[in-house]
Amino acid sequence: MGIYSLLFVTVSAIIFFLILIWAVKRESYSFKSIRIVNDRNIEPRLRLLMLKNPRSEIVVINKSEFSETGEILDKMRYDFPQIHIVTY
Repeated sequence: MGIYSLLFVTVSAIIFFLILIWAVKRESYSFKSIRIVNDRNIEPRLRLLMLKNPRSEIVVINKSEFSETGEILDKMRYDFPQIHIVTY
């Protein structure tokens, strides 16, 4: 193996690892928690939150008395699998 081949392999490896480090740092995740009590505007709030934070995992704690809130949350969970719902 000549000196130029060794130099090429070394530079290629350094560039590969720099790209790998950049990609790992770019893939940052966050965690959000929302508590809902009788909120009929939950759908636009969740959609906005998902648009602003597309890599987030969102846990919604539903303590609403409105039955349509549960239906809205089920629809949102279908649209965004990152949304997790806890109802009590």
